Amino acid sequence: QLSSIVFDDGTVWDKAQIEQHIAEPVFGTTGNDVIETNIPNQSYSYILGDGADTVVFNILDNTDNLGGNVKTEWTDFNLVENDKIDFSQLLINNNGNLQEFITVKDTQAGVVMSVDRDGSNQSTYHSQELILLTGKHYTLEDLMASNAFIH
Repeated sequence: QLSSIVFDDGTVWDKAQIEQHIAEPVFGTTGNDVIETNIPNQSYSYILGDGADTVVFNILDNTDNLGGNVKTEWTDFNLVENDKIDFSQLLINNNGNLQEFITVKDTQAGVVMSVDRDGSNQSTYHSQELILLTGKHYTLEDLMASNAFIH
């Protein structure tokens, strides 16, 4: 059993820190699944299957940039299946202009979405990476045009 990891720079992760950085797999069904985050600082790997699936990011820690959520991945996100990401609990004073709250970066691994809970014009919260759509290469405009966000 692994009890710690020591990195080259001297950083040591204990068992709890290791577990925090391991993505917990969440499996869906062939139907329309709705998955809600409910454990602070837990990373997930969503494999939700067919159907119009939705991941809801809840507020788990109101003082945190991501509301207590940590970067996670969705391995089978699919616009054709009408999959959705629900940011409605995270976004504060959302005026409908998602470009102030959500940014998208296309990487080799897929699309990484960052969230700024109070928008780029406010300073309480800061943009932070929240979800990787593995193997996908959408733009923010693609996602918005497909109504992929609940906000």
